[in-house]
Amino acid sequence: MSISDIEAQVDKLLSGLTATVGEEDKKNDNPLVWIGQRVIERPDGGSFMDRDYMTKTDMQQKVMSQGAQRLPTYFNLADKLVKSDFMTKSSAKYPGGVAGGLSNAIDVYNAYASEGGTMNFTQWLDWYSSGAGESDEGRRGGGYSGPTTTTSVTLTDETTAESLLDTFARDLLGRGLTEKETNKYLKQFRTAEMEAPQVTTTTRGVGSAMQVTETAASKDEMLRQIISSNPDYQKFQVDTTIMDMLMDDIEKGKKAIYG
Repeated sequence: MSISDIEAQVDKLLSGLTATVGEEDKKNDNPLVWIGQRVIERPDGGSFMDRDYMTKTDMQQKVMSQGAQRLPTYFNLADKLVKSDFMTKSSAKYPGGVAGGLSNAIDVYNAYASEGGTMNFTQWLDWYSSGAGESDEGRRGGGYSGPTTTTSVTLTDETTAESLLDTFARDLLGRGLTEKETNKYLKQFRTAEMEAPQVTTTTRGVGSAMQVTETAASKDEMLRQIISSNPDYQKFQVDTTIMDMLMDDIEKGKKAIYG
């Protein structure tokens, strides 16, 4: 092999390496961020909780949209970003400023996550803004003063949920559930719980604070709606109603005959 051939191969390898590094850098400009949990359906009909991710760009776009709608979640995020020194108080007035502060927070979080951090971004920012990364201005009460929102979800363990579903099925369908129906309705119940959190919004005033709490949807109502979607529900309800009417008529007839 000639020297020119060797040089050509070296140039080719270096070109490939440069392209790979460039593509990797491009990916790192918009990394995936672990933001929470989501329900994953299994092929056997069951389900389990897995990590939920969003890209940095999607997270910034979402907060811009929330800012445009002046949602409580937007002000809550802005407050945490100011307290954590990821942006200034003046920047918090604009959705673009909050999106920029969010980008700074994500960069710091990714450094934490790359070293084996166990909290998702939402948990980490709650912790970081609560005091560990709080600025002097934040300690003096100089954080963003918009409404703040706390969201919580209470999940029913699978054993209890299965028992509750069976109880409602016997009341509304007149029978217990099959294994296939149980797996299907357990999955629907878990999703309904995740989509119906309790939300508390706090609005601060001068020397006071007002809290408004929107309670989570009733679990009994969730279960009733899930079971009533079963095809047997209408038939059982009609049959039960007719049977009750017949029994009433029989009782009335007895009273008319025997007094």
